[in-house]
Amino acid sequence: MNESEIFNVAAGLPPERRGVYLDDVCGGDSKKRDEIESLLRADGEADSFLEKPAMQIGETEAHQPITEGPGSLIGRYRLMEQIGEGGFGLVFVAEQTEPVRRKVALKIIKPGMDTKEVIARFEAERQALALMDHPNIAKVHDAGTTESGRPYFVMELIKGQPITDYCDAKKLTVRERLALFTFVCHAVQHAHQKGIIHRDIKPNNVLVTEIDGEAMPKVIDFGVAKALSTRLTDQTIYTGFQSIMGTPLYMSPEQAKLSGVDVDTRSDIYSLGVLLYELLTGQPPFDRKRLTQAALDEVCRIIREEDRPTPRARLSTLGATAETVSADRRTDMASLGRLIRGDVELIVMKAIDKDRNRRYETANGLATDVRRYLNDEAIEARPPSNAYLLRKIFSRNKTLLGTSMVLLAALSISMAGLWIGWRKSVANADRLQKTADRLQKTSDELGDVMTGTILNFALTGETEAAMVALSTARNSEFGFDESLLLALEGMIHLYSDDPKKALEFLKKATDRDPNSFAGWAATFIVTNHLGDYGKKSDALRRIVDVKPRTAAEKLFYCQVRERSEPETVDKMLTEVLKSQPLWGAAHQLRGRARMVLVMDEFDRPGAVQRIEAALSDFEDANQLSSAELTRTQYLFALIQAAEFARDASLDDQAKKWTDQADEIALSLGPVTKTIEGDSFVAKTSLLALKNDQDALRTVWKIVLERSPTQIWGAELFAKGRMAELKEYVDKIEESGTIWPAVVEMYYLADTAATDADRLKAIKAVYESTFGCTEYATDDHWVASDVYLLLGRPDLARDEAKRTLEKPNLISETWLRRCLEYLAEPTPSAEANFIKAAGPFGDRLVSANYHIGMVALANGNRQKARDHFDKIEHYGRMDWWSTAWGYAFNERLRKDPKWPYWIPNLEAE
Repeated sequence: MNESEIFNVAAGLPPERRGVYLDDVCGGDSKKRDEIESLLRADGEADSFLEKPAMQIGETEAHQPITEGPGSLIGRYRLMEQIGEGGFGLVFVAEQTEPVRRKVALKIIKPGMDTKEVIARFEAERQALALMDHPNIAKVHDAGTTESGRPYFVMELIKGQPITDYCDAKKLTVRERLALFTFVCHAVQHAHQKGIIHRDIKPNNVLVTEIDGEAMPKVIDFGVAKALSTRLTDQTIYTGFQSIMGTPLYMSPEQAKLSGVDVDTRSDIYSLGVLLYELLTGQPPFDRKRLTQAALDEVCRIIREEDRPTPRARLSTLGATAETVSADRRTDMASLGRLIRGDVELIVMKAIDKDRNRRYETANGLATDVRRYLNDEAIEARPPSNAYLLRKIFSRNKTLLGTSMVLLAALSISMAGLWIGWRKSVANADRLQKTADRLQKTSDELGDVMTGTILNFALTGETEAAMVALSTARNSEFGFDESLLLALEGMIHLYSDDPKKALEFLKKATDRDPNSFAGWAATFIVTNHLGDYGKKSDALRRIVDVKPRTAAEKLFYCQVRERSEPETVDKMLTEVLKSQPLWGAAHQLRGRARMVLVMDEFDRPGAVQRIEAALSDFEDANQLSSAELTRTQYLFALIQAAEFARDASLDDQAKKWTDQADEIALSLGPVTKTIEGDSFVAKTSLLALKNDQDALRTVWKIVLERSPTQIWGAELFAKGRMAELKEYVDKIEESGTIWPAVVEMYYLADTAATDADRLKAIKAVYESTFGCTEYATDDHWVASDVYLLLGRPDLARDEAKRTLEKPNLISETWLRRCLEYLAEPTPSAEANFIKAAGPFGDRLVSANYHIGMVALANGNRQKARDHFDKIEHYGRMDWWSTAWGYAFNERLRKDPKWPYWIPNLEAE
């Protein structure tokens, strides 16, 4: 070996091991040894080759003087001390001087490493971190370029230890280590959802700090991250021939191919598996010393080809360190072996399987299996059965198999047609026609599966897969109904957060076929999302008596009717799932229907079993789709389950479901990052479940400060700013929903000069908004409340009774229950109303809101305040009844005489 090769190897060794190595390779050549030791001292390299990312073969450093160091000022950051060094960057503690003073971590290109490719990789890391927002991923604060032209970025300063060191220092048990590990998985899952592969997961890149006494892992150093689908930098990043990125001890076999072109998210699953392996056994699968002494191509061969020992087998090789390893896990070696044996070992070996197709498909999948083990549930990591293998093949190749089915069916139909044409002249044409009919039936069934699969992807938030499948169907010779394809495309746009574009496609669908079940069902779903109950009711009227035929129509039907016909939906989806067990949307919809049945019949025997069946559906959906939409629905269900268990004094169940809800909520990110949508409401509901009222009040303030338009002008009403409220109503008048009209009526009630003017003005708006439909619709619970605010409970009762007599288009049984109370708001009806709501925050919010409104209409202001107070404690932030209950409560608190037009019963 020449001096350069010896230097490169020695630089990768810990200082205490370099002397032995140089003794072996330099022999008695003291001059060669002196030169190499001089280079090593100058380089100051202290990290092991196995503990730093591998560099490109043949790469050299142009050693340049260090121009930035402690005391240097980079922009508004003063460098204080160097705390780390990666493959390409130096990391410093820095003090930010403005606009706030704080300590941060500043990472900058190493001197001599500012080649075009390295700078491109560095910029990729900077952009990768900027894309992500997760409590277990280090946050980026700033980025820029030094005066010498080197890129840098600024991130939060993590004062923590590598996860393995932390676990050993705290002597965490195996179960505690497994629980901590799941947080790391959720962070990696978040990165994957943002299109980023880390490619260098190892203990030094997972630091654990403590917040309020709780361990908080933080994944750092996306320096070798690979973009899956997002363009991270304008400069080209080329992982050249014979180069590897990552750290050998933790890198996957596909990373060790000396080419990075075939690396995907499952490479990170492998590295997570190695990290878990080390957390359990104290050592990674391969021996450090052996890899240290091997040449790079041999290291890569070992990683690619050799089998990994099981964790128990690795424990048997620890020798003198075995006692320390077991003591760090608060057990003895024999007990440690028993703890790791079985499910834990299966989980680890599945994660580090050489065949990536046998690994967990997602980081969440790995975390979920760990959580199953911790909950004493059956894990997924079992020796694969034939059925399992077939299911996985289909799961990995949904689009391909869907395409194949379409093409096969089209080919079959075409061949049958040619065959029939050729044989029509023979006597057995009838028999051949029957064969063609059977082929046509098969093709129809395949088409049903294809369209159902597209809708399944859309409903679970996998919009990209849905668009690919839709394009395949549209470009095939299968002859799909174009109105159905337009309806499916509308649903895809809805779940891509573009409901207005969705309506454009749905209008095309219903114009093309005025009787399109899919088109009108999808229109109902989209208009419900927009809050346009007028159009929603019209759409529901067109499909209310239609029975779905195909799988796609059944999915549409079940999404429309899950709350009003939960038993029917349960049975229908059970049939669908017999033939399509991989449709996550069917599992999710059935789970929601089952939870509605639980809320309707919570006091009957079998509720726990029904909850468990529902949660099993949500778990299956979560395994089949990692989209936020799916996790949010799972979180709602877990909260409802915990509310039930707590009310029934099932403390163990309540804790179990609350802990699971916590885990899902963490994967959705901090509660204050978004203030709209179901995800936000689910996370605030979890705060209420945990009785964290201080946090709820903080979030509510954030809602009011950031986006008053999201609470329908309630904050303006609460503060009595009527001129601004009128401007707000005028501004949103064209939104196409009923809500501006309701807010306008509240405005008119508060500003009218006389009672006669008040009633006249509101009746005019009311009739044009609510009086134009002959059907009972979801908006009528608000319609009655308008009369309650006028102090006219008689008119509210009459309106509720009229609504209940109309043909029923109300899509939720609970909303009809609300109207029944408004039609007869007696003390006994009030007690039954609260009892029917059960322990569920979803229903207690609206129950207390209606009771408060009835009390207000009757001049019982204190009772109204008592019930308005309650609705803020259920965490359903950003809901109409929460927002306006808050607004009315604020007016009552500030002015005991408000509303002036209603006599004060208490004063009399």
